[in-house]
Order: sequence, then structure tokens, then C-alpha cells
Amino acid sequence: MASIRAAFADMGKQPPSREAARDVIGLSLTDAMARLWPGADDTQRSRVAERYRFYNHGADETPSILFPGARELVDWLLQRDYLLAVATGKSRRGLDPILGDTGLSDHFHATQFPPRPTGVRPLPLAIEDCSSSVYNHTGSDNDGAEDKVNAAWQLGERGPSPTGKG
Repeated sequence: MASIRAAFADMGKQPPSREAARDVIGLSLTDAMARLWPGADDTQRSRVAERYRFYNHGADETPSILFPGARELVDWLLQRDYLLAVATGKSRRGLDPILGDTGLSDHFHATQFPPRPTGVRPLPLAIEDCSSSVYNHTGSDNDGAEDKVNAAWQLGERGPSPTGKG
């Protein structure tokens, strides 16, 4: 969120509120900028996106923070032997600092990245690949891994479950 706000400040624009910046997480950069600056032309949106990339890839040293309750949820899931995975539209270069800042680097059993970062929510195939990695980690789904993946899918996404259930 700090990178988005800094990019707008560089453009001489009022930075979006923290809530508005949070609400575009998961959108493509193009869609996020269109939502945050609806009156901008393509050149202005391209420039603010460029400034966002500048801050997001190293110039902004503001550490990433978790949303309220996220750490407790991760801990709760791990205490109950859930296997956690991340499927993202980000590159590894984009995700690793976030996991490091939040202390979650070794909490996930699998991570899935697109061949080329998309900056948008992961494709269903990435979710399936990630869940396959988790299944392979368990050796079978007799321990309820499939049900746990379906539950996590329903918590985080809308649409069909990666395993076809739920």
C-alpha cells in the first residue's frame, strides 16, 4: 500500500487512502490504477504504474505487514496440521520480501508462480499445481488434505474449488 501511495505523491496527486489502496490488492496494475485514478489518461496511468514499480521493487523500504488476524489464522491452521501454500501472480522476487518481512518464509509447504508475473490473482491452474505439491508432500489425501485445500480455497477465492469439491 505504501508503494501505491508514494507513486501517487510522485505524480503530485493526493495519495489514495489506505483502504482504497488495500481494495485494489489482487487486481492487475492497469486495473488498479484505473480504479484509483479514474480520470487519468493512459499516459498518466502508465507513469503512476511506473512509479509504483519503482517503489515496489526496492526503493520503498517500508516493511510489509499482515492484515489484522492473518498471523493468528496462519498459526491456528499450522497448529491443526494444515499444509499451507501460496499461489500468486507475483514473481518470486515480489513474494520473498513479503514473506520475509512478515516472518512467514518457512510457513508454507509450496509456492507457485506464473512463468511470467501477471500481477493479478493466480490462475486456477496455479492453484491446482500448488495443491498438487501439497498432496505430494503428504503422500496421500487420507489425512483430509483435499478437504483442507477446499476449505482454504473457499476462504480466499470465489469460484470452483481446485479439487472439484466444495
